[in-house]
Amino acid sequence: MKNTLLAIAFAISTAAIAQTPVVKDIKANMTQGMQPGVEVFIAGANEDQVEDAIKDNTKKFKGKDRKIKKSDERFIDDAEIKELSPNTIDIHYLIKEESNGVTLQLFFNMGLTFLSKDLDSQKYDFMSRLAGKIAMDATQLNYDELIKEQEKVLEDFMDDNKDASNNISKAQNDIEKA
Repeated sequence: MKNTLLAIAFAISTAAIAQTPVVKDIKANMTQGMQPGVEVFIAGANEDQVEDAIKDNTKKFKGKDRKIKKSDERFIDDAEIKELSPNTIDIHYLIKEESNGVTLQLFFNMGLTFLSKDLDSQKYDFMSRLAGKIAMDATQLNYDELIKEQEKVLEDFMDDNKDASNNISKAQNDIEKA
């Protein structure tokens, strides 16, 4: 039974790794007006899993995560991303929960302008890869939670099976005594 669970966990993990998130180029309204950025849909994930994935993937940039008042938008203030700029930048993000997953929008404020494909395609690729990595990590967090839930179901089933087996043994002993 445990081997079956391990096979299921392996299959889910493989499926998570095999899925390539689709990162789209967007121009969307945010607190700084209509700005260029990227968007990725993360199937099955929830807001907490995406926030955890963002924290894990951006902690190396040493910025401070802040909430923008009167908005669902958050931003990582003064992120140090040497691949993009010798100066600090702000990473704005918006997480929208949907019925079957989460949509994440990322915007990189370079100081005077927001990063776009037209501005610098190499730096834009960095932003796209970061969004994809966040999506993959959030998906993996979701699968890890699903595996834990299934392990609990399996554990309960094994306990029920053990109880039923004990009841059968007791009933057989009672029959033999009778």
